[in-house]
Amino acid sequence: MPSLIVLLPVHNRGSLTADFIAHLEQLLENSMTIGVVVFDDGSTDETIKLAKQIMPKLTVVSLDGNAYWGGAINAISDYIQQHAEDHAEDALYLLANDDVRFPSKDALFAGINATNRETFACARSTMIPDLGSESISRAAASNITPEPSLCYHQEKGAFLTATQNSPANVASTWAMFSTKAVWNSNLKVPQSIPHYLSDYWFTYNLTKLGFRLSQPSGFLCYVSTESTRNKPSENNLKGIMPLARDRIRSSLQVTSPGYGPAWIEFLSQEPISALVRKKVL
Repeated sequence: MPSLIVLLPVHNRGSLTADFIAHLEQLLENSMTIGVVVFDDGSTDETIKLAKQIMPKLTVVSLDGNAYWGGAINAISDYIQQHAEDHAEDALYLLANDDVRFPSKDALFAGINATNRETFACARSTMIPDLGSESISRAAASNITPEPSLCYHQEKGAFLTATQNSPANVASTWAMFSTKAVWNSNLKVPQSIPHYLSDYWFTYNLTKLGFRLSQPSGFLCYVSTESTRNKPSENNLKGIMPLARDRIRSSLQVTSPGYGPAWIEFLSQEPISALVRKKVL
């Protein structure tokens, strides 16, 4: 029985998916037994074939192609509850993107050691150009500061840097360790919450249920700007009018972080005034 169960939502990124599984196996060799459950959101490439070449016994859960990240979270919750008897009571789960890599085994164990029944651990990320060994080595040598931990302030309707008095209660789920208790909470992400907000919605509502979010300093991961399409902005070279035009276009795209209705949906879970919502948007 695996001591670590990897929960991997995927879609049409065969090489990235296979490389991620191989990366984990290499880091945790002789340390933990790994099981992988792939939640395939309608891939039309060779994602599953390539993944099984690395781990022939992985489990595949097929989704309908419209699940996206929030739907995958809900499918994971259903799967774990349906297969509760197949997993040890003290099993650890790693929810992860296939386009992240970890600097070392120690980074993984920093997250593992911070996880218990009441606490889930989320890695802080650093963006790098690609996931090649040279990029990872350069990032590890440069000691780049990862993204800050965040606290969502209900009264202010704002995301601020977490402090001792305002601990982290929201995080990206590039890599998240948890126990079965998190998934047995049956917390379901609304389908109206898009990808870029669904992990914030999920982690924030876990803390509202009483779970504690931990982001230990050593639990770090690298994320590819190429695969996330999160490349450095060139807006400062465009001028005022083109920049304004791009921002208007962005606000009308459902998949854009600037899409207003998605933020209203996120904020509507709290009794925030219309004035505060307008300020946030």
